[in-house]
Amino acid sequence: MNQREEVMRAWRAYSQHAYHSPQLEKARAFFEMVEQRQDICWEDLVNEFRSHYSDALDEITSVLINTDDPLVMYNFVRHADQDNPKEAEAVKAFIRRSDAERHQVSLHAAAQVAQFQPELKKKAKLPDTVRQALGMKTAKEPAASKK
Repeated sequence: MNQREEVMRAWRAYSQHAYHSPQLEKARAFFEMVEQRQDICWEDLVNEFRSHYSDALDEITSVLINTDDPLVMYNFVRHADQDNPKEAEAVKAFIRRSDAERHQVSLHAAAQVAQFQPELKKKAKLPDTVRQALGMKTAKEPAASKK
């Protein structure tokens, strides 16, 4: 399915039960912009978010994570500002609750960032591609023999 459709579906579900706050209204404006701007790419969307909507980060990242869409999550991880503590924490939250098999491409991307590696190493059942990116033994590697 189209990433925009997945995001908007997740927004509608989230906003039905969310606490009404200034941040929710800012998130609503962000998602209205996403829906209206059919031409916007991820790079431009990230710039727009950081320029005008970053105070609704928690609401917006919750919606993106709730899509559970591998491509949406890959773009989310790829564009996260690891130097921004709130954005970095959002990626760590995604790592903790993600299905490692379903989101192995996103987790592999996160493994390229030193700050996310400790969180990834805590995650059970990482796919071999992610384990390799972290410098860990894969399931296919034989254990070191004891002599």
